Amino acid sequence: RIYRPIYRGSFTLLIIDPMSPKESKNNLTTEPSTFIEDIAISSNKYEIPTLVTLLKSPLFLNPVAKKYNLSYGGLSKKILLNQFGENVDGSINADGILNVELYYHNKKVGLSILEDLAKTYLEASLNRQQQRLKDGLNFLNDQAPEIISKTNMLETKLVEFRENNKLIEPALEGGSLKEQQVEIDSQIIEIKKE
Repeated sequence: RIYRPIYRGSFTLLIIDPMSPKESKNNLTTEPSTFIEDIAISSNKYEIPTLVTLLKSPLFLNPVAKKYNLSYGGLSKKILLNQFGENVDGSINADGILNVELYYHNKKVGLSILEDLAKTYLEASLNRQQQRLKDGLNFLNDQAPEIISKTNMLETKLVEFRENNKLIEPALEGGSLKEQQVEIDSQIIEIKKE
């Protein structure tokens, strides 16, 4: 007979977006990434332990532990994070998925803790993504006056070049020159025929 059962609950974290473009050789992608993806992006086996350590750190666990009157250490010992997914032969298949497991003596409280952990991880990821977007917009806003200034300078140089070389409308003048060339070529052919 079991007097003090331990319940296990789990959820998975997608740590690398499978729909985003793969990394290029210079580690730049065209899509924004999330906080958790940033840490695990290299798909290097050494990055997963770093991510696990971060997700089990007081930064993430203290708020949840306090809510349930647990110590950080007590909650940390009840959580297991590992890579998830196996092939038929038993080898790991899903490098981009992290499994979060909780072992707890109270089924209802354990489920509630898991929900709060999932919410905490998701909020951290979204906050980081929003901060990255905000930083990107700030950078673009800082660069805008310089880009406008360079654009105006280049437009001024283009106008000066056109005036100096009498090319006010290059497309029209190019068409006109082509017509003149065709006419001259036809005159040359006529002259050669005579």
